Amino acid sequence: MRPFNMVASAFLLLALSWQAQSAERSPNEVLFEVPTRFVSGCPIVSFDLASELKGKLPLEFILDSGTTCSLLLNEAEGRARTLDPGRRGLLIPGQSTVYAGSQDFAAPNLAQFNQDLIDRLLSFHVQGMLGADFLTTHDVLIDYGARRVFVSRSRDAREAPSRADRWMLIGSSSPGRAPTPNGALNRQCLVDGIRAADVRLAARGHRVYVSANLVGDSSQPWEMRVDTWATRSTVPKAVAAGLKRTGVSERISASGSTFNADQVEATISISKGVDLSMKPVATEETESILGSDAFQGHTLLLQFGRARLRLWNESVLEAFGASR
Repeated sequence: MRPFNMVASAFLLLALSWQAQSAERSPNEVLFEVPTRFVSGCPIVSFDLASELKGKLPLEFILDSGTTCSLLLNEAEGRARTLDPGRRGLLIPGQSTVYAGSQDFAAPNLAQFNQDLIDRLLSFHVQGMLGADFLTTHDVLIDYGARRVFVSRSRDAREAPSRADRWMLIGSSSPGRAPTPNGALNRQCLVDGIRAADVRLAARGHRVYVSANLVGDSSQPWEMRVDTWATRSTVPKAVAAGLKRTGVSERISASGSTFNADQVEATISISKGVDLSMKPVATEETESILGSDAFQGHTLLLQFGRARLRLWNESVLEAFGASR
């Protein structure tokens, strides 16, 4: 082979190798941080609402994966009228305007929501909630250890996942926000999925469930609804029959009613190698719930559009360093 051809071949091999490494390292999704506060371990996120007549309005929403429909409160609940009858939508951070979800957040028919839920929204001074319909079109990463939330601009449920499970997290420069792991605001952190467990979800309408069983006992599996706004997980009394009681009785509000339930100690498996130690309450008053108490100290990536969630047993923003 001539020297020129040998050099050209070497450059070609290097170029192909670089392209392969770049493709391998490239993230399959970018998520943007949104301002967040946590109440009793549950996330409340802030978005700008785009209004045709009044421009941007900063609003807070409960992030509630256990609710099927998103909700925006209006003057019927005693609030001053800040909205207008034109098109509205949430703005996802990034270089251009993106309307969240497939709806325009028009004033809803509140008859479909129980009064207990409306009263809770008002008590937290929020303007609404984002439910499973929002999570179906937007992936959401919740770092419970760092208390930060990141949202994708859109998600096509039909899109096949790439070979490399990596996510680029873009930090926020909102006032009072701590820096991203590399020490700079609005810089990027590349999160690798190699340490994450993959948990499959089952859809029942817009709600999603995981299959669970007690560690060491797979004889009676049951389904638990994933609910990011539930402060306490629940298990059926039949499952809790042989579990140790903590001696604590909790007052629980769910399904439009309030009741007392006994707390138990349990280690629950929701996927191979994914064991969650928690103190749920035993009740038949509501369906079994996997709440935010199960994820404290962990990082949760909700991918409802792909019928799965990813779980890290740590805070990704503390465990993973800067993008390399």
